[in-house]
Amino acid sequence: MSAITLRPATPQDAEFMLRLYRGTRQDLAALADEVLRERIVAMQFAAQQQQYLARFPHAEVSVVVDGDRPVGRLYVDCDETGVRLVDISLLPEVRNRGIGAGLLRALMTRAGAHALPLRLSVLPTNRARSLYARLGFEAAGDGGLYQSMEWRAAGAPAAT
Repeated sequence: MSAITLRPATPQDAEFMLRLYRGTRQDLAALADEVLRERIVAMQFAAQQQQYLARFPHAEVSVVVDGDRPVGRLYVDCDETGVRLVDISLLPEVRNRGIGAGLLRALMTRAGAHALPLRLSVLPTNRARSLYARLGFEAAGDGGLYQSMEWRAAGAPAAT
């Protein structure tokens, strides 16, 4: 594995971002009609991007790069109340290699340096939930379909 870096996403990354999103949608693999499956993936990807832009207009959108190869994406929104991991996705072939944990640790360092909480939301059935728990994230409320989780550096003030 080469050095993992982040770079700002550009419009030229659109095809990669769609391919990456497709890799997160194994639930659609059972659709026999490939054209229909691709249309659904494209529509849902566009809807997700629109939602992220509406909810987090100032988020940093980065491409995760392994050497010179894009392998993932990272959406992070920061303000005076905390750091929010909006989205982290990696290509299926690079998962379980410690890349996600490294990215999370870097975000934890960033949040901790400013005594801010690091927050995220995750589906209760998402395998990444166990990684978050191992790294010290704790349940911070129920967001309906998603579980809210939060990490705070030792000595950081609790939410009021």
